[in-house]
Amino acid sequence: MKRNQVIKLMEYPLTDAGNAERLHEIFGKKWVYVPKLGRWMQWDGHCLQLVKAEVLYQAAAEAFEDLAADIGRLPAAAGQPEQKQRLAVVNWLLRSRLDYHTETAVRLLKKLNTAA
Repeated sequence: MKRNQVIKLMEYPLTDAGNAERLHEIFGKKWVYVPKLGRWMQWDGHCLQLVKAEVLYQAAAEAFEDLAADIGRLPAAAGQPEQKQRLAVVNWLLRSRLDYHTETAVRLLKKLNTAA
């Protein structure tokens, strides 16, 4: 992930709603919730495929872990406040891999996705 995108994603609140916004930014149009079907669909590069919500939960947990790793690869922080913020975001993202947080973030992502 590009540095500017990582920095932007760090700015979202450290909440499940903030995680939903992160996922919305990360997944873009790759994941679509179809209200008429009551199901998630994933773009595979050629067409949309129906997927179970559990697949999206796993993808969300992996996205949180990947973002935490990308934050760790950023150049050295300019000062202690920035370093503390990075650490807080990384800790939150790693806690967010838990089922409760991924399911809540995906539920909130569904609202963002259907509103778009």
